[in-house]
Amino acid sequence: MDISKKELTINQQEELLNILKERFEKNMQRHLNLKWDNVKARLENNPHKLWSLYQMEITGGEPDVFVQMNYKIIKAEYRDLKQILELQYLAYQSEARLLNNYNIPPLKQTFEELQQEFQNGLILKAEDELGKIIGSVRGFIKDNTLYIGKLIVQPAYQGNGIGTRLLAEIEAVYPKVRYELFTSDKSRKNLELYKKNGYIVFSEKQIAADLKVIYLEKYSGAET
Repeated sequence: MDISKKELTINQQEELLNILKERFEKNMQRHLNLKWDNVKARLENNPHKLWSLYQMEITGGEPDVFVQMNYKIIKAEYRDLKQILELQYLAYQSEARLLNNYNIPPLKQTFEELQQEFQNGLILKAEDELGKIIGSVRGFIKDNTLYIGKLIVQPAYQGNGIGTRLLAEIEAVYPKVRYELFTSDKSRKNLELYKKNGYIVFSEKQIAADLKVIYLEKYSGAET
């Protein structure tokens, strides 16, 4: 192997692909709707990616091939809505467990309601190298305020900064306005994420004996 070229030998590549395949099949919950053959073909066409994964493997990193892949954040199209709604149902399972309530609005939203949001606002998607949507956020403008909602990330990819990037990207589309979003007081991770990104609490609403909705806002170039 020529280190300067950062490419694997045939034997090293075969060994690595076998390891990644075994890890892929062991963690199928991370790779819904994906086939190993498609992943393998993509990797074989990207020797530099294989090199990076191999270096992590030999140093004990045990990389998940998808965590290491790049993703992009772009505007969602109409054909993405079904996949986004499915991801929404998946991502909000943890919130439902937290609230002990599986009738929360995000789990009851219909495709027709999502279509309406698509027509009246903006939906962004985070898409990995294989075209799989792994995150999304949406918002609409009213009276110089961008109302942000449904910031979701595929559970297997959470903790990798995707939510933070989605939030920053939708803010960037609408500079110099006020931003508003909300979450429950039980969603500590959401609150931490929003506060870390400059949001402050401006209102609270008690909706049950043991549950509050927390409203947060942020100004970015807008007059306060």
